[in-house]
Amino acid sequence: MKVSIQNQPVTIYLIVDRPLDNRFWTYWIFDLLNEIQVKFEVLQLTYVHDFLKENAEDLSSIDTRIQVTKFLNEGSLLTFLENDADKRSLVFFYTWVSPNAYMNIISIVDMIFKNYYYLMHGLGDNSCDSPLNLSIWETLRNFYKKIRFTIGMMRRFKGPKYWLDSTRMRIKAQYPYFGPLGYRTKFVITGNHFQERYLQAKEYKDKDLLPKNRKSALWLDQNLPNILQFGYKIEVDSEKYYTGLSRFFKYLNDKGYDVYLTLHPDTKEKDKTILKDRYLKNTAKILDLPSEVASINVDLILTHDSTASYFGILAGKPIVNLMYRHLEDELMINSIKGLSQLLNTPLINFDENEFDSIDFDRVQVDQKSYHLFTRNFISGDQAGSPHNFMKSLIKKEIETIQ
Repeated sequence: MKVSIQNQPVTIYLIVDRPLDNRFWTYWIFDLLNEIQVKFEVLQLTYVHDFLKENAEDLSSIDTRIQVTKFLNEGSLLTFLENDADKRSLVFFYTWVSPNAYMNIISIVDMIFKNYYYLMHGLGDNSCDSPLNLSIWETLRNFYKKIRFTIGMMRRFKGPKYWLDSTRMRIKAQYPYFGPLGYRTKFVITGNHFQERYLQAKEYKDKDLLPKNRKSALWLDQNLPNILQFGYKIEVDSEKYYTGLSRFFKYLNDKGYDVYLTLHPDTKEKDKTILKDRYLKNTAKILDLPSEVASINVDLILTHDSTASYFGILAGKPIVNLMYRHLEDELMINSIKGLSQLLNTPLINFDENEFDSIDFDRVQVDQKSYHLFTRNFISGDQAGSPHNFMKSLIKKEIETIQ
């Protein structure tokens, strides 16, 4: 006899190793709370990252239907799962660190819970997350390690019922050590939130957002002078950086372009005011619009390596990548170069004194490169909304619980 969802709500455990910040609570899985009756408990692995332990701000869910439990060591989580957790619940892994770092947790979950699932892994959104040009020897070595690891996992675990990863590149970024899988695991490539947000942006009611009689360029801000995200910090001289950008924007103004920018989600209001009043000096206008909506309505996209540029790729917009000459972070440098290489887009260098000049009117889209990038970094195997597909699948899983 099937359990009545209305009378006996199923418990969902979401095991995470990421901050419980404002963006976390917009994750699609929480939409289930508005569609079916479930009990939701977030199990944060606070011990995994130093920045989680050091974070004094405690952003608990504003939704009283969600319970949050923070674990300061692995042992306390294992004890909870073994002794206190509801065994007929659904368990989801939503992790950034490679899943093979959680083998003890995976072992317990695999042994105790029938219904558990792997949602995502943190790598694979950026071009630098997976090597672009491996030698034949490196490719063969990784393939051997992957096969050996996979066989070992399948002998040891039944595995999650579904591996719901968003893109092919997210899976590839985990080579050769896949993480939680077993003999029953089904891999499903769902498409990521960029695809979801782009589909929503296409339905945006106000289509005439920008003047149609003027050329337009959109700068996708990355909060570069003040990047401090998940323990990752990059600093450059704000005065020099924005002086260089504003001169570049002024050049585009003189070439007939209206320049707009959408701010990074982490940008504070005081930084927005400083940016507008001190640095931009009327060379660019800050749009109070989501990046996906703005991207659809402009003629040209300007970016370092922002993943928001994926909206421009889906919209088929020409893209120019910018490299700040004083940037020293090797990871970001490689990501900017990699994105330009994969999309076959121009890469220009700039600083506070000068910038490379190109004919921006002649920047074109390499359709083959855009298509291949979309297939690997953005889209899934299902047409339509990735979020609706995943919610529908999970609802069916809930209905099967006896």
